Amino acid sequence: NFWETFTNLCSKNGESATAVIESLGLSKGNAQRWKNGGGPTLATAVKIAEHFGCKVDDLVPTANSIIPPHPSHASDYQREKEVNSM
Repeated sequence: NFWETFTNLCSKNGESATAVIESLGLSKGNAQRWKNGGGPTLATAVKIAEHFGCKVDDLVPTANSIIPPHPSHASDYQREKEVNSM
């Protein structure tokens, strides 16, 4: 799951999950959601990937783990998901 991947990257880089979350300006509520099996938004996944110098795919191997964008853009997300599954 995402939380495990995230905390492993933190450990490898000698950082705590809390420190990374704070340094990226993210809410501490993200940690609880990720611990419960949720995934990051695409924007958050990009921030984390940039922080660790890795690809978003390394963090979130399936698009299903990423929270869709704001509801006003959900139809775009769904279309993209359908195209990518073909």
